[in-house]
Amino acid sequence: MKTFFIKTLGCKVNQYDSLYLKNLLIKRGMTLSVNQPDWIIVNTCAVTKVAIKKDWQAWQNLKNKYPKARVVVFGCWPKIYNSDKFKQACIVSKVGQLDNLANKISQSHEKNYDYSLSSGEKNRYFLKIADGCNQFCSYCIIPFSRGPLSSRSYKDIIEEAKTVERQGYREIVLTAIHLGAYGKDLKNSDINLTKLLKILLKETKTVRFRLSSIEVNEINAKLINLIASSKGRVCQHLHIPLQSGSDKILKLMKRPYSTLYFKKKLDYISSKMPKMAITTDIIIGFPGESEEEFNKTYKLSKELKFSKIHVFPFSEHEMVPASKLKEKVDEKIKKQRSAVLRSLSDEMAGFYKAKILSAVNELNLLIEKKEKNVFKGRSEFYFTLKFKFKNAKNNPVKTGQLIKVKMADISIID
Repeated sequence: MKTFFIKTLGCKVNQYDSLYLKNLLIKRGMTLSVNQPDWIIVNTCAVTKVAIKKDWQAWQNLKNKYPKARVVVFGCWPKIYNSDKFKQACIVSKVGQLDNLANKISQSHEKNYDYSLSSGEKNRYFLKIADGCNQFCSYCIIPFSRGPLSSRSYKDIIEEAKTVERQGYREIVLTAIHLGAYGKDLKNSDINLTKLLKILLKETKTVRFRLSSIEVNEINAKLINLIASSKGRVCQHLHIPLQSGSDKILKLMKRPYSTLYFKKKLDYISSKMPKMAITTDIIIGFPGESEEEFNKTYKLSKELKFSKIHVFPFSEHEMVPASKLKEKVDEKIKKQRSAVLRSLSDEMAGFYKAKILSAVNELNLLIEKKEKNVFKGRSEFYFTLKFKFKNAKNNPVKTGQLIKVKMADISIID
């Protein structure tokens, strides 16, 4: 029996693609193994030069670890580049060719697909509802690597959600390259993200849903009202990329909003759902970012009170418009500014978590880890909580369960 191992780099969409490929290979009679696999498969990212460097490092590390294994490279890197390095791989496959890739590896043509995991704990399931993007931000290679927006049929999405619910998953994360644009490319259909989410809530019973990254201009009153009225079935957490707190930089990035629009939208969300967790992405050191522009980003971030900031030092990609911009920012300055913003993120994350813990009587926790009597659970507000039950004998909780925990019944460790 042939064995394989998959290394995934990059975004949540890549995670979904790797899971999809894994299950295709298992259906074709192969076995997942970390013990001298016959095939090592690297799912690559090409969003920045740093990402491509990590692709190569991961490939080489796995090749050194498993010298007898055959190598497969797929994903965004081979889609964008025609590198001599790929000659070292047995199979090279681009984005969106997973069924053909599985056939090449396994030499089988099994068509049925099972969404189940063959091994490991069932915690969160990342469900890809669309691929591609039409936005063309000046720093991003993704529209070129994954192509235009391509939404999946809502019926297929519903069926997949129902299947993984039956298999025991209790949190489904809806993910896409451009989540908020879901459905815009589907002809003769009025489906959109909010309508899809409403159908998912109706067709499932025990899972909760979480939205991955969504653009601020694609959040409307109907979506917020649906989350607010879902009785906890949709997590009170939105990841909304800001990228910069400077209107000058946002314009250079070709982002579809201003800082004032962003602030007003977050004020609206907070007015409807005061406890809502808002996480964000910010790029540091984009060309033209002076000390003044960075200070604007810092000031706005502090004002908006994000519950977490994902900080990304700008990594120039020669194939995107931003690479042609002048006024490059020195790498040392990028590191310094990134450290400052990460420190602010840690401060705000601690403040937000403390605020929620002091304001609620109970939390809905997805148990991700258990060691003896210590549990780690992910809340509807995204942060995790490490805790013990005060009466452990009465709480036979297992990993993968979604449980309602009363604050009075636990001792918080972290």
